[in-house]
Amino acid sequence: MKTLRVLAILLLAAAAPAAADDARVTRTTLPNGLRVLVRENPAAGVVAVSLLVRAGSRFETPETAGVTHFLQRVLVRGTLHRSDIDLATAAEELGGTVDASGDVEYAEIRGTSLARHWEALLTLVAEVALQPSLPPDAIQTERRPPDNGSAGQAVLLVRDSGPGVSAEDREKIFEEFYRAPRTAQIKGSGLGLTIAREIVQIHGGSIGVEPGPAGGSVFYFSLPSSS
Repeated sequence: MKTLRVLAILLLAAAAPAAADDARVTRTTLPNGLRVLVRENPAAGVVAVSLLVRAGSRFETPETAGVTHFLQRVLVRGTLHRSDIDLATAAEELGGTVDASGDVEYAEIRGTSLARHWEALLTLVAEVALQPSLPPDAIQTERRPPDNGSAGQAVLLVRDSGPGVSAEDREKIFEEFYRAPRTAQIKGSGLGLTIAREIVQIHGGSIGVEPGPAGGSVFYFSLPSSS
């Protein structure tokens, strides 16, 4: 904690715009230097928590470019007590979500929940901030694109927490009208991934899917940077 330049936590009780304008913001500085800002509206049914640290692309060097966002993404991939799926499930049980990202001047861990669960949400956000597991497989996934990535390419990864795609289906799912057996109960025509592949290939790129590090799948596509 001593190495943090600025650490702030912001609690926002969301409400209608007119009510939000009337809500006052209280500011408190704790003995450890943590600055707490609270805007409360008793009429609101939800609460949002944002933990902000002074860090971001503004403070990065060419050698460390992207490290802030990279670290934030890995933080939400699990804690010492929960996997990434368990973390998402815990947030859903509170009626909300927990996520993290890096910006120009701040790194942020944020969460939302039903207002009555605000204490549990604070505990969950604190767990992500103070007890991340930083799993090696998640670090590897975030650090580099799949094996088809190379210099001069831009790669986009999309992770999900679904049932996953078997090795047998990883090539077939891009075929026209193909539906994996385990998705038979899900509505669809089997054309979405086929269309996506055609678009990517027209632009000189490639598309594929790999198993997720903690279940689910990682879909990716790469395009020449000039595109």
